[in-house]
Amino acid sequence: MTTHCALCGGSTVTPDGHCWDCGQAQPAFRSHLEITTGGGAGVSDRGLRRGVNADAMALAGDGAWTIGVVCDGVSMSPRSERAARIAADTGASTLAARLRAGALPETALADAATRAGRAVAALAESAHAAPACTYAAGIAGQGGIWACWIGDSRAYWLPDEGAGMALTEDARALVGRALDAGGHDNVTAVLLAVTA
Repeated sequence: MTTHCALCGGSTVTPDGHCWDCGQAQPAFRSHLEITTGGGAGVSDRGLRRGVNADAMALAGDGAWTIGVVCDGVSMSPRSERAARIAADTGASTLAARLRAGALPETALADAATRAGRAVAALAESAHAAPACTYAAGIAGQGGIWACWIGDSRAYWLPDEGAGMALTEDARALVGRALDAGGHDNVTAVLLAVTA
């Protein structure tokens, strides 16, 4: 990790990739990420148009469950990469805890999305300076596949054989909505049965 700011030359870059002196995000921070867990893997790249990777993902394998959360920072909001990271981490940890406690997957997904939304809203300095991100979460287990999403992030099922399929669908009225201090909390949960 860079220890000096690429923009102002400041001597301290914080763990979230921002300069302590000027507050600017560092261009190479989190430019390429790869994560794996027992039943899942994720890759994220910064892309060509942005200086910072504002996407975040979290994976968890919790007994019979594989959990994945992906969040896309809304570039027009301040520190959207922080909103995405907090939403992904909060969503995944809440899902794991709720499933361990015996909650139904649909209930766990709704609870996790609500907690992720509250965590992002807590970052806001004001209603006009609120970080924001989209949110997509999925759970896979022996009983099926469940997905929950807010905004225009998507979830897909990619089976070992055959064609993949979308688990989420953009709704024109929801595109652009996100987890933010404005209280957008439209949560949709879907159950798809898995046949052997």
